[in-house]
Amino acid sequence: DGIVDLKPLMHEVTGQLHQGFGGDRRKIILRVNVPSYNTDADTAIPLTLFVIEALTNAFKHGFESLSAKGTISVELVRLSPERLKFIVADDGQGVILDMAPRQQNTGARLIAAFAHQVGGVVSTSQREGGGTVVELEFPDKTGGAGGVPQLPTSTTEKPAVNVGAADREMDRVADPIG
Repeated sequence: DGIVDLKPLMHEVTGQLHQGFGGDRRKIILRVNVPSYNTDADTAIPLTLFVIEALTNAFKHGFESLSAKGTISVELVRLSPERLKFIVADDGQGVILDMAPRQQNTGARLIAAFAHQVGGVVSTSQREGGGTVVELEFPDKTGGAGGVPQLPTSTTEKPAVNVGAADREMDRVADPIG
């Protein structure tokens, strides 16, 4: 029943995935905008697994070619005092969205299971101009005390922290939200 701050956890996990998939070598920029958010381990674990699976899919399917380059972003935003949303978006080649549930791959089924564990809903969409957006909207069990400020609905205007060779030390990077 420990309390987990998602900010350092997400920076560590996403940085490891970026390194493991050769993000720097492949010139794939990873932007992480996850403010401090303290939650219980029963929520943190499926949220982390959601981000891992969605990010893995972005690296594997959005940028299949080893010469492909682009950007992947991971964000946590507040929709209302009671609702939060994780967003994993890439500007890669995109994925097929209109599959029946029984035709979905293992990753899509895992993402749906992780969403269910936190009482959330997953949506996947194509980005205008190419790429994929995977979103997990879920209830905030902290009642708004988790530390994520209400943000504008446009995710393109918010600053993000680049996680790459030059920015490995997350403690030395200013909090993009304040």
